Amino acid sequence: MARLPDLAGADLRRVRLREANLAQANLAGAKLGRADLSGANLYRADLRGANLSDTDLRGAGLFEADLRGAYLEGADLRRADLGQARLEGADLRGTRIDGDTAWSAKWRQVWQLANEGGAGAALSGADLAGAHLQGADLRGAGLASADLRGADLRGACLASADLRGADLEGAHLSESDLRGTLTDAATRMSPRWRLVCALLAGAGVGRDLRGVPLTYANLRGVDLRGADLGGAILTRCDLREANLARTRLHGADLSYVDLRDAILDGADCTEAVYTQSGWRPTRFPEGVDPRAQGMLCLDEPNDDG
Repeated sequence: MARLPDLAGADLRRVRLREANLAQANLAGAKLGRADLSGANLYRADLRGANLSDTDLRGAGLFEADLRGAYLEGADLRRADLGQARLEGADLRGTRIDGDTAWSAKWRQVWQLANEGGAGAALSGADLAGAHLQGADLRGAGLASADLRGADLRGACLASADLRGADLEGAHLSESDLRGTLTDAATRMSPRWRLVCALLAGAGVGRDLRGVPLTYANLRGVDLRGADLGGAILTRCDLREANLARTRLHGADLSYVDLRDAILDGADCTEAVYTQSGWRPTRFPEGVDPRAQGMLCLDEPNDDG
C-alpha cells in the first residue's frame, strides 16, 4: 500500500472520500466536518482531536481507530465498525447510531448517557473512564464504585448521585451540580471537588477558606454564613442563592461570578475584585452596588481618551 500523506490538521471539510482507503492515516486534528467518509477504511487511523461534526461515517471501518478527543456531534455512525476503537474524551452527543453500529458495550452505554441522560440510572461499578459526559443528566444516578477516571463531567447534573466508592481521579467537574451527592472515604476525587461536596453538604458555615481556589465551582445555594473567604479565588463560580451573610470576602476574586439572589447582609467585600464586561461579567444581587461595598473593578473603562 502506498504511503499516505500526513493529513494531521488538514482542512477536509465537505470532501468526498467515500470508500477511500485511509487505513493507518494520520488525521489527528483534521477538520472533516460534513465530509463523506461512508464506507471508508479507517483501520487504525489516527483521528485524535479531529472534527467529525455532521460527517457521514455510515458503514465506515474504524476498527482500532484512535478517536480520543474527537468531536463527533451530528456524525452518522450507522453500520460503522468501531470495534476496539479508542473513544476516551470523544464527544458523541447527537451522533446517529443503529443496531448495526459495532462498538463495545462501554461506548454504547456512554452514548446512551450522553444522548438520553441517566437520571436515576443504576450504574454501580460501571466503566465510564474517559467518557465525555459534559452536561449529562445523571441526577440521582447510582454510581457507587463506578470508574469515572478522566471523565468529562463539566456542567453535568450529579445532584443526589451516589458516588460512594467511585473513582473520579482526573475527572473534569467544572460547573457540575454536586448538590446532595453521596460520597465516602473510598470516593477518590481531587481535594478541590471533595471540598465543594462538603461545602454543599453544609460544612461551610464559619469555615476558614482563606485563599482557597474554587474556580468554576457550582456552589448554588451553598450556606457560607460567617465563613472566611479572604483572598479566595472564586472566578466563574455559581453562587446564586448562596447565603454569604457576615462572610469575609476581603480581597477575594469574584471575576465572572454569578451572585444573583445571594444574601450578602453584613458581608465584608472590601477590595474584592469583579468584572463588568465580557461574555459573563460578575452579576450581583438586585440592589447591591459593588462600589459601595468597597469592591474593585478589574476592567474599569479608561476615561483618559
